[in-house]
Amino acid sequence: MKDEMTRRTDVPTYLILLSLVWAAIAGVWMQGLAPAVASGISLTLFFLALPLAWLLAKALGVSWKSEANALYLMPWFLSPLLFWAFGAMPIRFLMIQAVITGAHLFPFGKVFGSRWVAVGAGVIAFGAWWWGGTLSYFDQWKLAAGVSATLFVLAVLVGRGKG
Repeated sequence: MKDEMTRRTDVPTYLILLSLVWAAIAGVWMQGLAPAVASGISLTLFFLALPLAWLLAKALGVSWKSEANALYLMPWFLSPLLFWAFGAMPIRFLMIQAVITGAHLFPFGKVFGSRWVAVGAGVIAFGAWWWGGTLSYFDQWKLAAGVSATLFVLAVLVGRGKG
């Protein structure tokens, strides 16, 4: 499955795309908006990643999903948690969004045969849980910037073939 997935997808490009989405989310949280407003904009930006992945796949001539691998459906199953967090605790929404981002990357480490993806997933998920719970509301942008930076570093490592 790894060979089929890596042949049909451009993993580093998708990681960079996701990194840019998280950089935009960091920019939103830097504005000092009300928690519900910042969370709502973050949620919207986060869900733009799927159509952007589809457009990017079309432009690159690769597949954004694989019928051999049902993991591409994972974001759809994790999405209800985001809606719950948005309504229940908008101040901690970003932390939950970051944990979900990291958690959904875990299985892709195995699929793409890259320990860096698995390590990065752990860094994002557990780092967001720990750091996001300690940051004040006005410092939440640092969490989003950290996720963005981690995703970018992952893209470089995977792109260079560093197992």
